Amino acid sequence: MVAVRKAGFDEWRAFVSPRLDPSRMYDELTGRPMTPAQVERTMRQVFDTISTQGWNSVEPSGVPINGKMGNRRADPRYLAFKDADGWLEYQGRFSKGTPFDVMLGYIDGMTRDVAALEVLGPNPSATMRWMEQMITKQAAEADAKTGKGTRSQKARSAVKQMRDMWAGLSGRANAPINSNWGNALAGARSLLVSAQLGSASLTAVSDIAFQRMAAKFSGLPLTGILRNYVKLFRPTVTEDQKLAVRLGLIAENWSTIASAQQRYTDEVAGPEIARRLSDFTMRASMLSPWTQAGRWAFGMEFMGFMADNRANGFAALPKPLRNTLSRYGISAEEWDIVRKTPVYSHQRATFLRPEDLASRRDIPEGIANDLATRLLEMVQTETEFAVPGASVRGRALLFSDAPPGTFVGELVRSVAQYKNFGVTMMFTHGQRTLMQKGKMAKAGYAANLFIGATAMGALAYQLKQIAKGKEPIGMTGEHAGEFWGAAILQGGGLGIYGDFLFSDVNRYDRGMAETLAGPTVAAANDVRKLTIGNAIEGASNAWEAARGRPTKDTKVGREAVQFARSYTPGGSLWYARLAYERILLDQLQKEVDPDYQERFRTMEARARREMDQEYWWRPGEPAP
Repeated sequence: MVAVRKAGFDEWRAFVSPRLDPSRMYDELTGRPMTPAQVERTMRQVFDTISTQGWNSVEPSGVPINGKMGNRRADPRYLAFKDADGWLEYQGRFSKGTPFDVMLGYIDGMTRDVAALEVLGPNPSATMRWMEQMITKQAAEADAKTGKGTRSQKARSAVKQMRDMWAGLSGRANAPINSNWGNALAGARSLLVSAQLGSASLTAVSDIAFQRMAAKFSGLPLTGILRNYVKLFRPTVTEDQKLAVRLGLIAENWSTIASAQQRYTDEVAGPEIARRLSDFTMRASMLSPWTQAGRWAFGMEFMGFMADNRANGFAALPKPLRNTLSRYGISAEEWDIVRKTPVYSHQRATFLRPEDLASRRDIPEGIANDLATRLLEMVQTETEFAVPGASVRGRALLFSDAPPGTFVGELVRSVAQYKNFGVTMMFTHGQRTLMQKGKMAKAGYAANLFIGATAMGALAYQLKQIAKGKEPIGMTGEHAGEFWGAAILQGGGLGIYGDFLFSDVNRYDRGMAETLAGPTVAAANDVRKLTIGNAIEGASNAWEAARGRPTKDTKVGREAVQFARSYTPGGSLWYARLAYERILLDQLQKEVDPDYQERFRTMEARARREMDQEYWWRPGEPAP
């Protein structure tokens, strides 16, 4: 849109016109190819629509202008290009991204719209308004009978949550008010991801604990999931990965959008270079393959487990599986329909695929589609418990009434960055804990989750210590309390706050207030200190020197090296970070920081004081 607007109509028309095929551009009324005059009018209309974002056809009034979503996708495609080369040239001149990105964006938009149309009808926004009014009306009538206002208060809260979730689902919540500001800061957050999440895959080992909980809850054998985990955890495309896709499981890792990044930040936006860098970090750190392998492994085991139990009637099913089917509204009669579906076979393994259920012709099409949808919904939803990711409810909680491109919206996004995983845990396993029947059942689920997540959090924490060049921390003795406290937070996705159990600063030498403000605010402060702060100190030193007074060391060399340590894209990759720091940055610090020895001694002293740790690769040493 911006490129088209900047070009102006004449330049845009001159570029596009030779690449069009008028014989394939049809008049809506006659169905015949457009005349040259009609093509000219159409090009003017298309340009005006693109450059004004559709406002050229809007007549201001008090009526909502969104229109029916069902009509939106019925709009004809006016511009027909002669060939693929012409379209690619147009994309290169007036758009961003590759054809694959464009295709994925189109598919993403279509899937959202189709889902909304199927559930909410041809005008989802109107349906949402009707539901909001109905909830408010019923609550007000109930309060009128009781003389209290509790129902209305709950109704207002529910309506607010509905609006926020719908804004997130429809994409309105992601539309920046100030696009330049919003895009720039989104790019900054993506750059921070590329620089700071290179070791997140070590944290993700806690997924095994969540896999265990989700598998146990539905009666699935954990051994099968772990076996598939290993088989699917490969950077190249294998037959097992293709099988997962054929089973209807999503191949997020095959796109150029980092699904793994969304687990922790719930955002993949900004300029293309920033998105590419963050995507590279997610893949190179193995977080994307690990996340995808976990989702595939759980989904495959679930479909295989249903196939293994297809000979059993509903009453004879394992109780956990029977309970899971019931939670998703699949009754005994419907299970009898499901289990008669021919299974999909692959190398002596069988799977019950929703796709095969939907394609059956011995039952009414509506029933087949409905059951297949609920079956796939069950598999996908339970997968979110096994490998927690971003959720609509989490986004609504974090970003409510705070659109991007505004001061409040960008501040909220900075505060929320890297905290999405913890919020997701609250809405998945936390909520499931509260839904258990009886105090003992709640306590049992919570204890199982706590023990598993803490154990895997301890493993993740120790792996991170080794990746930093430190010896593993003693898990018993004087510092046992601090260690296990950090392991608890690590298992829940809030590992950075475990640092404050040991000192008043975190791993990035920042206090609690700066950590709570988020990495974007912290990065802006670091940029300020490195540039404006040192410039002011330099000017002050020049003034003092001119008056014959002693000057202060600005420490600009140390701060520049520390800035590179914190913000180099890819610099936090767990298998390369330590070598990068010791061989390059530490040696550079020796050249630019006259107090480098004091700095390195302080790092070692702090490790001994806080957790009685030694470095297996000492700071400043070019080799272990």
